Amino acid sequence: MTEITLAVIKPHVLRNTYALQQIKSLIEQNFRVLDQKEVHITKDLSDRFYAEHQGKFFYHRLTSFMNRFPFGRVAASMT
Repeated sequence: MTEITLAVIKPHVLRNTYALQQIKSLIEQNFRVLDQKEVHITKDLSDRFYAEHQGKFFYHRLTSFMNRFPFGRVAASMT
């Protein structure tokens, strides 16, 4: 059975070309990329994805930030 890793690359990293290149390099060196794309999620999906943080001081800021801009999604398996 192959384990699959999901990497969520937050919006501010997508806009930082240096940070994005570093992350891509680490992923490509250690994983086999199965799929990747830029995703824009709804407020509802953001709320469900971060549900474990509901009630914490940063929850609203995090969910609002994540649905305001696109983020990167990478599915990969170990090399």
